[in-house]
Amino acid sequence: MISEGSTACVDQTNGPSAPSATIPVALETFRKSMLDCDIYIRQDSEGALTLYRKKSHALSSSDLDRLAKRGIRELYVSHADQEAHRHSRVPEICRDTTLPPAERYNLLREISRASFEAVYHSGEVGQVVEFVEELGPQLTDVLSDKDLLVTELFSLMDHDDDTYSHCVNVSTYTILLAGYLGIDDREHLCAIAIGGLLHDLGKRHIELDVLNKPGKLLEAERKHVEQHPTLGFQDLLRRGDLTWEQLMMVYQHHERYDGRGYPVGIPGSEIHDLARVTTVADVFHALTSVRPYRKPMSTHEACSFLADHSGKLFDPEMAKCWNSKMKSGVCVS
Repeated sequence: MISEGSTACVDQTNGPSAPSATIPVALETFRKSMLDCDIYIRQDSEGALTLYRKKSHALSSSDLDRLAKRGIRELYVSHADQEAHRHSRVPEICRDTTLPPAERYNLLREISRASFEAVYHSGEVGQVVEFVEELGPQLTDVLSDKDLLVTELFSLMDHDDDTYSHCVNVSTYTILLAGYLGIDDREHLCAIAIGGLLHDLGKRHIELDVLNKPGKLLEAERKHVEQHPTLGFQDLLRRGDLTWEQLMMVYQHHERYDGRGYPVGIPGSEIHDLARVTTVADVFHALTSVRPYRKPMSTHEACSFLADHSGKLFDPEMAKCWNSKMKSGVCVS
């Protein structure tokens, strides 16, 4: 038994096996929660999943601490139960002011990961938009907490380059930079968050072996990758629930301030303000994330890059604003 004295805990060796379709869920998202579904555990990387705890039985902090000490970072739920778990936990997380805002952000991000990846790879643009229209306002509300510090936030953020981490981090940075630039209307910030989550939607059309290629791309591969802003824009253009500024965050986030970007090559004066915000957010995450071919830059090194390329790649005022706030360590003004 993992948790002695609990009738809801099943012996890992002889316990029931998991359903055929399961989804990993971060261990920490079960903290302070009554279970709303059966959860399963994997003994090791090669082992089969077996039932760990039955539905509607609380996991104690000591249970979770023991699992963490054993190096277990994920539990598993059935595909059918994952959405129920997310919908029950997200409201608890967002309103739990006893948790530091950076920790609420971390839990919200982790509990949304599996759902995002499922809809992103489903091929249904409508499902992606519907999901991010829910997640965007949740991120905005947590990031608007005036007790949130950049240093605390960065210490908990993923700095991987997988699709989910990139989209959520870029959305996070767009919310923060928009706030630094004086946008304080919640509805507007929520729209910006959604645009940030959608900015790389067109990469769904690019082959993974090209996106993940560790070395320099061939000319044909580079041109193929550079189609993703146009492809994302085309995917979203006919939807009635997105604004023009959100579409421009998707279409123009690789345009350069000096007019040497893509897909069109327009100068900074013709690039939408929020696309320029997204460019700063997108490059900052790219520089500070783990890539197959290089180590991530520190925050200081990434800010130096922004400063060095201000007026070329980036709107100079936006780069200056971002760097100033990064140095201060305060998320909200």
